Amino acid sequence: MRHNRKTGNIRGAILPLISFVLIVSAFVGMSGYANAQGEPVIAVEPSSQSVSFNETFTVNITIDPAEPITAVQCNLRFNSSLLTAISVSDGGMFDWWFGPIDINNTSGVIEGIIAFNTGSNTTSESGTFAVVTFQAKSLVGVSPIELENVGISNATGTAVDISILNATVSVGSIPVSIEPSSKLLPANTNFSLSITIDPLQPVSGAQCDITFDPSVITAVGVEDGGMFDLWFNGTLDINNTDGTIRNIVASNLGTTTSEKGTFAIIHFKTNDVSGTSPIGLLNVVVSDSLGSPLPIILGNGSIEVDAIPPALSYSLTGTAGSNNWYTSNVDITLNATDENGIAEMKYMIDDGAWQDYTTPFTISTDGPHTVQFYAIDNAGNNNSTSFNVNIDREVPVLSHSLSGTAGNNNWYTSNVDVTLTATDASSGIDAIKYTINGGAEQEYTAPFTISSNGQYTIDFYAIDNAGNTAATSSFTIKIDSTSPVSSVSLSGTKEGNVYTTDVTVSISRTDSMSGIAYTKYRVNGGTWTTYTAPFTLSTDGTYTVDYYSADNAGNTESTKTATFEILKNHPPTADFSYTPANPTDTQTIHFTDNSDDTDGTIANYTWNFGDGNTSHLENPTHKYGDNGTYTVTLTVTDDKGATDTISKQIEVLNEPPTAYFKYEPTDNIKINDEVVFTDESTDTDGTIVNYTWNFGDGNVSYEKNPTHKYAKADTYTVTLTITDNDGATDSSSLDITVKKEQASSMLPILAIIILIIIAIAVVIIWRRRTGKQE
Repeated sequence: MRHNRKTGNIRGAILPLISFVLIVSAFVGMSGYANAQGEPVIAVEPSSQSVSFNETFTVNITIDPAEPITAVQCNLRFNSSLLTAISVSDGGMFDWWFGPIDINNTSGVIEGIIAFNTGSNTTSESGTFAVVTFQAKSLVGVSPIELENVGISNATGTAVDISILNATVSVGSIPVSIEPSSKLLPANTNFSLSITIDPLQPVSGAQCDITFDPSVITAVGVEDGGMFDLWFNGTLDINNTDGTIRNIVASNLGTTTSEKGTFAIIHFKTNDVSGTSPIGLLNVVVSDSLGSPLPIILGNGSIEVDAIPPALSYSLTGTAGSNNWYTSNVDITLNATDENGIAEMKYMIDDGAWQDYTTPFTISTDGPHTVQFYAIDNAGNNNSTSFNVNIDREVPVLSHSLSGTAGNNNWYTSNVDVTLTATDASSGIDAIKYTINGGAEQEYTAPFTISSNGQYTIDFYAIDNAGNTAATSSFTIKIDSTSPVSSVSLSGTKEGNVYTTDVTVSISRTDSMSGIAYTKYRVNGGTWTTYTAPFTLSTDGTYTVDYYSADNAGNTESTKTATFEILKNHPPTADFSYTPANPTDTQTIHFTDNSDDTDGTIANYTWNFGDGNTSHLENPTHKYGDNGTYTVTLTVTDDKGATDTISKQIEVLNEPPTAYFKYEPTDNIKINDEVVFTDESTDTDGTIVNYTWNFGDGNVSYEKNPTHKYAKADTYTVTLTITDNDGATDSSSLDITVKKEQASSMLPILAIIILIIIAIAVVIIWRRRTGKQE
């Protein structure tokens, strides 16, 4: 029958495992060999125990995996004359528990103890594979509990090498044991061992001798363990030459002891040497209540002395720089080795807390660091060491300073002292290198001076002691310690030492380094003015021109002076007047010269009347051919050739026309009489271009000499308006009286006769047309 901690039928899942178990069984059938480092350990625990007759007890089959495992199987052999196997149960270490298990109490073997994981599950933690229950029989003896046909598979299903630890069970014998049975100690260490007795029946006393290796340990003393009433030390003999302690004796007075207890306590000290000393029990007697010896089982011990401390080492991983510095984070691996294994390893960074070392760690902060670490082996030996880890991941920080007379626009006007600085908070500066204007590289050791005028580019960088190199930094130094140079040139007509014309002053300036910033000048002590272009002086007199220039660096030259005199001809002043003030084009205009020349005479007059006519008279006359606005210009020239001109506008007015007319007949005008109008208008300076007649009865005419008939008797005002060729007009008006005609008495009769004749004619015509139609 198969069992598992989960319900359900799993027979189908178990069948594949059977073939695995058979394969593993072929590989592993061994027992009792020593553990090899890195192999799984399967053990029977406890490794030894004592039981009474008919006592029921258990042993555990445990596994300490060295790597993830998926399945295990084993058999268990025992002495069937001393023990009876009752059951085997799942220890809970794996997913599935395989059954049935074959318990053979005749042959003393349990076969087919199997468990496994399913799927991709693995087991990596130590645990109990199986729990086996036995019952002791009523026979004194020691039964081995031995593992056979052990097989363990790893995560890939591959069988692995195994270390097996078996056990023993003592039945019916009184255990007399050295406790602890084994101990690992450092040199020069005091320690104690106990001799214990576990009575399976009442006892009344005990005695024994002890053997040990005196080259490894030294016996110091023996004291009563308190298990019995009386302690006999009179015959106690400690011999550190041959390694024995004899006559350890204690007993009760008429009573017995049934509880496990300590018979004696033995004190030792380890020697300054590595080695293993067995602790052996000899001549052991445990008496019952009658003083008779009882069967016993001895549990000897051993002491291993480890006088050698752990060996320490470390390794550093990172980007190595210079002078034992690193330029990156540093991964630190600590190592401690010892034949007996390492119990504890701790480390401390700088003044921090001690930490357990489990895996490599990283230091990522810049600066010098001290790492201390120690290891304690399983014997208690301690070894410690320390080492430095220097980290500098940052490049140096560069700066510079300049000392000199600062001018303008980042120029210096003196020598410049240059100080280069590099700082590095971790490893410090190894070297500063620099070049001037791309020249040879130099190592900076102290400030240096640049004294010549010019522009300089300083490139520099620094290397720290770790080998980090800063990016090149550049800066410019501009030196101009020389003032600019200015000069004046004068342009004009010079007669002797005197200029007779305007003088143009030009200032030229040069500065070969920083260039001219500005030039200032002043005339005759006046206000300083910025020079931008040549300037002209025109007024007669003596002039003092002060000037100087400053360059872009701030250098200013000393003030310079130019002195000269202007004495020149003064031009005449042209002016004139005319009459009449408002002339017409029929009038003659009189022009009068009003010009003046303060330092000479006027030698020439040139008149331009603006209509194409000119004159060179001093006071000319002129008549314009037509009205209009004319610009009259007078240019006068003095006896030294200087001239002046004046222009004035003259408005010449149009002479308007004169309107005049007459008509015929002049009187006794009747209705419908024809009146003849005759124009007699005049225009002295042009022609009449339009006539507009208004006859006073609502009729007009534009003829020069029109005729007109009036239909009604009345007095009419006739107006003639004329316009000349310049648009000037004039009007003239006359009154005309139109009278009625006297009526004749024959007119009504004559009208009747005419009407009769017309009627007769109409009748005759009608009859003729009617007769033709018939």
